[in-house]
Amino acid sequence: ELRYEGQNLLVSGPAFNLWRAPIDNDMYGVDGWRKKGLHNVLNRVDSAVSEIVDGAAVIKAVQYLSPPNGDWGLTLEQTYEIYGNGDIYLNTKGRPTGELPECFPRLGYRMCLPGDLKTATWYGRGPGESYIDSKEANLVGLYTKKIEDLFTNYVFPQENGNRSDVKFMACTADSGAGLLFSSEETFHFSIHEYTLENLEKAKHTFELEKSGFSNLYIDYRHHGLGSNSCGPVPLKCHSLAPEEFDFTIRIRPFSSSLISPISLYSERVRR
Repeated sequence: ELRYEGQNLLVSGPAFNLWRAPIDNDMYGVDGWRKKGLHNVLNRVDSAVSEIVDGAAVIKAVQYLSPPNGDWGLTLEQTYEIYGNGDIYLNTKGRPTGELPECFPRLGYRMCLPGDLKTATWYGRGPGESYIDSKEANLVGLYTKKIEDLFTNYVFPQENGNRSDVKFMACTADSGAGLLFSSEETFHFSIHEYTLENLEKAKHTFELEKSGFSNLYIDYRHHGLGSNSCGPVPLKCHSLAPEEFDFTIRIRPFSSSLISPISLYSERVRR
């Protein structure tokens, strides 16, 4: 829950997420992902402490992600810094251990926003979808679209609609209330009216069911698309190999009637 002027802007999350709805080009690799349990990772909280540091509320938690009886895992050290101006800085340091899969589908956060947050504004590649190995047709710029228009309606439902090389993105309601997500480094995002589970389960577009929420994914990295339905897997430089990482995302509730997302992004000095 994250309230701004009496309105809750966060239904669930952010929860750490590794899975994507398999794409056509994953057809020869998804069984390997499933054998390693990447679709069924569980989260165990090993410790959590909170304190006040220089006027900010700081929450530190150590978590362990692994499939049931898995031979590998991911240790996460997460720190929330919550400031009086509304800024929340979420830092995650990850360390993979054990008999690791060859690659991860994605590394990032999954969260659910209220359905009345219907507009997305971002600075990054656009206006169409883009991935690490399929993005040159989309130029870096400032874009605004309705969330329903960020969905790429493939005949066979699958992962889609990613935006890459993003510095900030904001989701807003018609009232102006919304959330800004930004980072000092570039990240990926996708947001849909459908859940990941629905995209994975549906075999035809008529089986897609709107969830009533905006399902948002903020990714530190995303595995490449490749062309393995009829060609090679993604190049090594486009693959998401398991390795240590350090990712910080800033979350800020705001009203677009008071300040624009790009102006708020520019005010990224912690107070």
